[in-house]
Parts: sequence; structure tokens; C-alpha cells
Amino acid sequence: MPEQNNQDSIKLKCENPWFSDVYSGRKNFEVRVDDRGYEVGKNVTLLEYDRASDTYLGRSVHVRITYILRDNRFVPEGKCIFGFVNIDDDILGIKVTTSLQPEIFKFIADMAQTNKVSVPDLIRNIVEEKVGNVRFSFHYNERERTHP
Repeated sequence: MPEQNNQDSIKLKCENPWFSDVYSGRKNFEVRVDDRGYEVGKNVTLLEYDRASDTYLGRSVHVRITYILRDNRFVPEGKCIFGFVNIDDDILGIKVTTSLQPEIFKFIADMAQTNKVSVPDLIRNIVEEKVGNVRFSFHYNERERTHP
């Protein structure tokens, strides 16, 4: 899949470790050659890529540009830094578009109620079953829940 700029989304190769940092949510910016018509509000698809084998690895992240820095005092001529928000959500390793989020959270809340466990305990059980005993924290605010 070549890097290209179509009207819906700019597609860009993204190598590791940077792709993994974006995928995990640790990184929310890109430093790029300013040759794709980057604009605030534009969607970008970052495609996990391995340069050594010239191979796309299958994962992708869809983001929306929220800020662009082109000031030559901070960024070399012809380059830009853009900040972004992830417009996908990764729930238990499953990529879900933001529009499906309420249904996913309702499903999780319904499963917790059916199994008579708290939402954090249900998530913990699913994660431990899927990836083994891991250390993590989960924040859930019952008052913010929008589904009965």
C-alpha cells in the first residue's frame, strides 16, 4: 500500500518504535516532511511499517490533526510537527471506531451485571485470560456511565 494523500485520509508509513508508541497512546504527534497538505482537522492513517523488509505489518491507527507547528525557529524548513487525537479506540486489543464506543461499553456493563462482578473486575478477568497475569490499573466512574 503506497503512501498517498486521498481526500478522506492521508496515509503514512510509521516505523517502530514510534508506531507502537502511537498505538499505545504514549505518542500524540508526528514530525514529518511537510509535503502532504497537512491541515488541522485532516484525518491521517498511520500504517505500521518495517523498513528492513519493506513490509506493512497490518496494524494501523486513525488520527485527526489538532495542531501544526511550522515555525522555522523550532522546525527545520520543509518539515512540520503535527499533534493529533486518536479517532479509533482500542478496547481489549480490538480496534473500534469511536461511533461504536457506547455499544461496546454497554456490552461490557451488561456482561458485568450478568456475571455479578464489577466492571473493573470483569475487565481484569478478560485481560488476565487473554494475556496472562499482568499488572495494570483501570479507572471506571459509575456516575459517568451513560447506559442503565
